[in-house]
Amino acid sequence: MTTSRVHNVLTIAAASLTALSKAPLWLALTIALPPVLIALARIFNEVLAGISRYRTASMRCRQEDRLLSGATDIGTALAYLERVQAQPLAPSAAGEPTATPTNVADPPPATPP
Repeated sequence: MTTSRVHNVLTIAAASLTALSKAPLWLALTIALPPVLIALARIFNEVLAGISRYRTASMRCRQEDRLLSGATDIGTALAYLERVQAQPLAPSAAGEPTATPTNVADPPPATPP
Protein backbone atom coordinates (compact mmCIF):
# COMPACT_ATOMS: atom_id res chain seq x y z
CA MET A 1 0.00 0.00 0.00
CA THR A 2 1.16 3.47 -0.72
CA THR A 3 1.14 6.22 1.87
CA SER A 4 -1.91 7.93 0.42
CA ARG A 5 -3.88 4.67 0.56
CA VAL A 6 -2.90 4.12 4.19
CA HIS A 7 -3.93 7.68 5.00
CA ASN A 8 -7.27 7.18 3.22
CA VAL A 9 -7.93 3.90 5.04
CA LEU A 10 -7.15 5.49 8.41
CA THR A 11 -9.40 8.46 7.61
CA ILE A 12 -12.27 6.17 6.63
CA ALA A 13 -11.73 4.03 9.73
CA ALA A 14 -11.78 7.09 11.99
CA ALA A 15 -14.93 8.39 10.31
CA SER A 16 -16.61 4.99 10.68
CA LEU A 17 -15.73 4.74 14.36
CA THR A 18 -17.06 8.24 14.95
CA ALA A 19 -20.30 7.38 13.18
CA LEU A 20 -20.51 4.08 15.03
CA SER A 21 -20.07 5.80 18.40
CA LYS A 22 -23.17 7.90 17.73
CA ALA A 23 -25.23 4.88 16.65
CA PRO A 24 -27.48 2.93 19.03
CA LEU A 25 -25.74 0.22 21.05
CA TRP A 26 -27.54 -2.67 19.34
CA LEU A 27 -26.42 -1.40 15.92
CA ALA A 28 -22.84 -0.87 17.07
CA LEU A 29 -22.69 -4.40 18.48
CA THR A 30 -24.24 -5.84 15.32
CA ILE A 31 -21.52 -4.24 13.24
CA ALA A 32 -18.52 -4.62 15.55
CA LEU A 33 -19.10 -7.98 17.22
CA PRO A 34 -18.76 -10.44 14.29
CA PRO A 35 -15.15 -9.48 13.39
CA VAL A 36 -14.18 -9.68 17.06
CA LEU A 37 -15.72 -13.13 17.42
CA ILE A 38 -14.01 -14.33 14.25
CA ALA A 39 -10.65 -13.08 15.53
CA LEU A 40 -11.20 -14.82 18.88
CA ALA A 41 -12.11 -18.06 17.12
CA ARG A 42 -8.94 -17.88 15.00
CA ILE A 43 -6.79 -17.24 18.08
CA PHE A 44 -8.44 -20.14 19.91
CA ASN A 45 -7.85 -22.40 16.89
CA GLU A 46 -4.17 -21.43 16.76
CA VAL A 47 -3.75 -22.12 20.47
CA LEU A 48 -5.35 -25.56 20.09
CA ALA A 49 -3.16 -26.34 17.08
CA GLY A 50 -0.07 -25.35 19.07
CA ILE A 51 -1.09 -27.55 21.97
CA SER A 52 -1.70 -30.44 19.58
CA ARG A 53 1.74 -30.03 17.96
CA TYR A 54 3.37 -29.89 21.41
CA ARG A 55 1.54 -33.01 22.60
CA THR A 56 2.45 -34.90 19.43
CA ALA A 57 6.12 -34.01 19.80
CA SER A 58 6.04 -34.89 23.49
CA MET A 59 4.39 -38.26 22.77
CA ARG A 60 6.99 -39.09 20.14
CA CYS A 61 9.83 -38.09 22.46
CA ARG A 62 8.48 -40.24 25.31
CA GLN A 63 7.99 -43.16 22.93
CA GLU A 64 11.51 -42.85 21.55
CA ASP A 65 12.94 -42.75 25.06
CA ARG A 66 10.92 -45.80 26.09
CA LEU A 67 11.83 -47.80 23.00
CA LEU A 68 15.51 -46.94 23.14
CA SER A 69 15.83 -47.54 26.88
CA GLY A 70 16.65 -51.19 26.30
CA ALA A 71 13.22 -52.71 26.88
CA THR A 72 13.15 -54.03 23.31
CA ASP A 73 15.58 -55.05 20.63
CA ILE A 74 17.37 -51.87 19.52
CA GLY A 75 17.23 -52.79 15.81
CA THR A 76 13.48 -53.36 15.95
CA ALA A 77 12.99 -50.14 17.91
CA LEU A 78 15.02 -48.09 15.42
CA ALA A 79 13.16 -49.59 12.45
CA TYR A 80 9.85 -48.79 14.11
CA LEU A 81 10.89 -45.21 14.92
CA GLU A 82 12.07 -44.68 11.35
CA ARG A 83 8.73 -45.91 10.00
CA VAL A 84 6.72 -43.74 12.41
CA GLN A 85 8.74 -40.59 11.67
CA ALA A 86 8.31 -41.10 7.92
CA GLN A 87 4.51 -40.78 8.29
CA PRO A 88 3.20 -37.33 9.30
CA LEU A 89 0.48 -37.20 11.96
CA ALA A 90 -1.19 -33.87 11.19
CA PRO A 91 -2.69 -32.53 7.98
CA SER A 92 -0.53 -30.21 5.95
CA ALA A 93 -0.79 -26.44 6.20
CA ALA A 94 -2.76 -26.33 2.93
CA GLY A 95 -5.56 -28.27 4.60
CA GLU A 96 -5.02 -31.38 2.54
CA PRO A 97 -5.50 -34.54 4.59
CA THR A 98 -2.44 -36.75 4.79
CA ALA A 99 -2.21 -40.42 5.57
CA THR A 100 -2.27 -41.00 9.29
CA PRO A 101 -0.16 -43.83 10.59
CA THR A 102 -1.92 -46.75 12.15
CA ASN A 103 -1.13 -47.71 15.72
CA VAL A 104 1.48 -45.00 16.24
CA ALA A 105 1.19 -45.29 20.00
CA ASP A 106 1.61 -49.06 19.95
CA PRO A 107 5.22 -50.16 20.40
CA PRO A 108 6.73 -52.84 18.20
CA PRO A 109 6.45 -56.36 19.53
CA ALA A 110 9.05 -56.96 22.22
CA THR A 111 11.48 -59.82 21.92
CA PRO A 112 11.79 -61.90 25.05
CA PRO A 113 15.22 -61.76 26.70
